[in-house]
Amino acid sequence: MRRPDLLIMDAQYFEEEYPGRRSWGHSPFSYTVRLALEGGVRHLVLYHHDPAHFDAVLRRKLEMSRKIIRDLGGKMRCSLAREGARIVI
Repeated sequence: MRRPDLLIMDAQYFEEEYPGRRSWGHSPFSYTVRLALEGGVRHLVLYHHDPAHFDAVLRRKLEMSRKIIRDLGGKMRCSLAREGARIVI
C-alpha cells in the first residue's frame, strides 16, 4: 500500500475486546489506524462495526482513532462508515 487516497477497512473491536475474539477474522480499530498511517493513507474509513456497538460507542471509537493519529503525528482524515454514505474521491 503506497499513499492511497482512501482505505475502507475492518475496525470491529476495541483492544480489550480483541483477545477473546482473535480468531474471528476481524481487527481492533487501533491496528487498522496504525496500518493506514504506515501506508500513507489520506482518508481512512472504519467499517464493519460490531453490532453491539451503538452510536455513542462508535463515536468513542472514532475519537480514539483520531487521537492515535494525532499522537503519532499523522494528518490522515478518519471517519466511520455508515449506511447511505457517499465518498467523493
